[in-house]
Amino acid sequence: MEALEMQRRRGLIDPRQEKTAAEGRRPLTEHLADFRKSLEAKGDTADHIETTFARLARILESCNAERVGDLSPSAVAVAVGALRDKGLSLRTCNGYLRAVKTFSRWLWRDGRTPRYSPFALPAAAGARPVR
Repeated sequence: MEALEMQRRRGLIDPRQEKTAAEGRRPLTEHLADFRKSLEAKGDTADHIETTFARLARILESCNAERVGDLSPSAVAVAVGALRDKGLSLRTCNGYLRAVKTFSRWLWRDGRTPRYSPFALPAAAGARPVR
């Protein structure tokens, strides 16, 4: 422990990397609880929060995501594509994508993931567009 603290003081260990590594080990349920508190604190309506969380839960379950690292653009694209194939409208499917993108950006802005949201840019997703 003392050796680690000395390396931190010398700048050999980046505290941000330590934080993102620790956040990556936390279950998504904990991140979702914090995300909900964040939405409530900024004044989002209860209806908006419930819709966002229902959509997130459906996508995360379909992706079998338990940790932040389990979320991938291709898994989300497959999950949303399956919803589209079940007859959901393009507008509704885009709402599902928007919920995931919002959550993903929040994770990054809050220092819970080391890189910018791979869901923010369509080119980064590398998956078929939802039609």
